[in-house]
Amino acid sequence: MGNDMKLEAGGKFTDLRFDNDVRLESRESQQAWIVDPEFTSLFRLREKVAGLYATFSTKLGPQTELKAGVRYEYTDTNLGSDEEPDVVDREYGSWFPSVFLTRKLTEHTSLNLSYSRRIQRPTIRQLAPWLIFSDPTTIQTGNPAVQPAFTDAVNLNYTFRSLHVGASYGLIHASIRRVPKVDQVTNRQLNISDNLDFEQVAGINISIPLHPATWWEVNSNLFSNYREINFKLEDLPVQLHNIEYGFNVQNTIRLPHRLTLEVSGNFNSPGYWGTAYWKATGSLDIGLEKNLGDKWGKLRFNATDLFMSTNWFGTTDQPEANLYVRSSFQFAERVFMLSWANTFGNKKVKSARKRKTGGEEEMQRI
Repeated sequence: MGNDMKLEAGGKFTDLRFDNDVRLESRESQQAWIVDPEFTSLFRLREKVAGLYATFSTKLGPQTELKAGVRYEYTDTNLGSDEEPDVVDREYGSWFPSVFLTRKLTEHTSLNLSYSRRIQRPTIRQLAPWLIFSDPTTIQTGNPAVQPAFTDAVNLNYTFRSLHVGASYGLIHASIRRVPKVDQVTNRQLNISDNLDFEQVAGINISIPLHPATWWEVNSNLFSNYREINFKLEDLPVQLHNIEYGFNVQNTIRLPHRLTLEVSGNFNSPGYWGTAYWKATGSLDIGLEKNLGDKWGKLRFNATDLFMSTNWFGTTDQPEANLYVRSSFQFAERVFMLSWANTFGNKKVKSARKRKTGGEEEMQRI
């Protein structure tokens, strides 16, 4: 639409189907196996999402660019079994506007202001009623009642050469978080995903690239957030808040004899995620690469999570609801890997183009 204006429009349709087949059998000593109907079911999920979008971009001057868009999505979701049809049966439409304003201040500095609204649909794992028994009275499972979460986000970013400084604010409606619930009758604890009332996150982040020497490159990212979480637990209103912070740093050091050393690490402070307060996590990784030349490729040694410090330990402590839960997810392993990579054939031929498919977003939900 002229030299400085551009209009894009399109559509997308997704048809998602998923079967969740769970069967639990138990028996007394020397007796036959008996199916437990309470934990046996075949649930089927069918979800259709149709969307239309339009984006308009233009220049408001030699230094200012504007991009605005809107997307409409209509969703039809049904989850049920032969015994319990229509456990979830909902249809809804949603609008998702977005605005991006960029101002070039000088040759090396720019300012970007944006607003967007987005949706986080529950994953299949969060929806489907699968079962993992940690012990006879502690069960991890899905929650068919969990709803999508909607986020309104505002971002302001300042760029000077390679330095980035950003400030952000997000309001998450019906945020999806892990919530422990106890059945007072059976004394079973269910660890499920559920919707909280709303969550607010205000934060700052700084990205700093450094070159202490010609052979040494450092990329650092630092952040700090204020998080406030509001929800109901056993019909009691609860508000949690804290300041969280962290960083990740990657060092690339070029050594003699075509050797490259990489040392990277990250740290996340303690903080709330849902109803639980989680301890700090972090990791340290080291990699050493030897370039053997164009003919022989590259030989690489990696050591990841040297201190096995990415395990999660959290506590939910709500005495008003008579709820105290300690959780641990210990899946970290120290891994050493030696690999060799080489490219054969005509190196002037372009590699295959990576194409983003329409179902990529849905595959991430599994």
